[in-house]
Amino acid sequence: MLEAKHPRGAQGLITGWKQIARHFSKDERTVKRWAQARGLPVHRTPGEGRSAVFAYVSELDAWLTRESALDTPPQTIAPMSGDVSAAVLATPRAAMRSSRRLWLATVVLGAVVLSAVSIWFASAHWRSPAVAAADPLVLEARFNVEKRTGDAMRRAIDLYQQAIVKNPLSVDAHAGLADVYNVVSQYTLIAPGAGYPRAKAAAERAIELDPNSSAGHAALAFNTFYWSRDFKRAFQLFAKAVALDPNNADAHHWYALCAMQDRDFATALREIDLAQQLRPQSALIRANKALILFHAGKAEEAVAILRPLRESEPRLLSPPEYLATIHLATGHYQDFLREYRAAAQIENNLFRLAIVEAAQTAFDQGGGPAMLAAYHALHKNGYADGKVAAFKLALATAMIGDRTGALAYLQVSFQRNEPDILGIRLEPALLALHGEPEFKALVREVGLSGQEG
Repeated sequence: MLEAKHPRGAQGLITGWKQIARHFSKDERTVKRWAQARGLPVHRTPGEGRSAVFAYVSELDAWLTRESALDTPPQTIAPMSGDVSAAVLATPRAAMRSSRRLWLATVVLGAVVLSAVSIWFASAHWRSPAVAAADPLVLEARFNVEKRTGDAMRRAIDLYQQAIVKNPLSVDAHAGLADVYNVVSQYTLIAPGAGYPRAKAAAERAIELDPNSSAGHAALAFNTFYWSRDFKRAFQLFAKAVALDPNNADAHHWYALCAMQDRDFATALREIDLAQQLRPQSALIRANKALILFHAGKAEEAVAILRPLRESEPRLLSPPEYLATIHLATGHYQDFLREYRAAAQIENNLFRLAIVEAAQTAFDQGGGPAMLAAYHALHKNGYADGKVAAFKLALATAMIGDRTGALAYLQVSFQRNEPDILGIRLEPALLALHGEPEFKALVREVGLSGQEG
């Protein structure tokens, strides 16, 4: 754990690397690395040698507070809210005939967008054998990213930083660091306000070092979509990333998922097909292709991909997650409960396990309407306790048919700048609101296109 200890006699000013290191109870090599790669606020005395450095205690302590956001116990990367509605799925048109089924579909969504993000990052970073072999530190960082745990992600950040200290001109290290900071921010392993700016800076540095860096442009595109929320610019950056390297499967993959979120299914299907052609062995890309097909109203094609994938990849979260959504949307409730439970177990998400138990009990007693009522009550209580986001409660409220209440909570979500508001166009529970003038105005305020794909 990072821990600061003030040297004796410090009156707001510390001079020399030795004293700065003592402030953190670290060695000089570590704090020098922090200064170069992590932005430790160290100043140099004008006109003197490079060893003449000084720092202000207040600045060091403020930096420590920000960095300590990373210093949390090891955990599996997963949605920190624990809610089951962080996804952005769209109900197939064949299922739209029943608004009750449409609203009910949201119960199963369980961090689908976040799962999709995890899917892309889990398959990212392996650009080519030549790049992977360029620096053992970068290779080890990528290996840690694949583990998907909080501890491994922190290790990856440290390794990328070491690689940057070793070679400040390493485009691959800067782009990789941007990727990691993007994903830990997306999963709120660290506060988005702390992680996303670092990701942006690292991606921009990669592009500064190599204006033709496809990886740097892809990382910046991700950051621009989820952090800056400049969607037009994000799509321009994705287009440039794939133009710079048409064989960058990761750029195609993530481009597809962001296009899907704005219901641009033509672009999403084109890009996911390219990603699959470039990496046909990837179960992760196949799963997300099924997700996009489902959004586009092709549920049968999605199921045809997901069922064999569910058997061949029993520890992969997305197949049971997506299958549960489809089964629920089409009224196959027992299949939904089975797949939803499997997804919750894979994720080891206690909140979702509690949801599925309550859903099973409610369904056994009163069918679908009872499930909806129980789900809404749980979220309303959680919202009152500050544990459930306004967006999540908006979905639960829409599921019970309360359009006015759902719109009110969506407005609160937008005002609070909740990350989940980006799912406003794809959430099945909200499809019944798409014709409402207030809903259309809110979509415009969020910045999405509003065009139905």
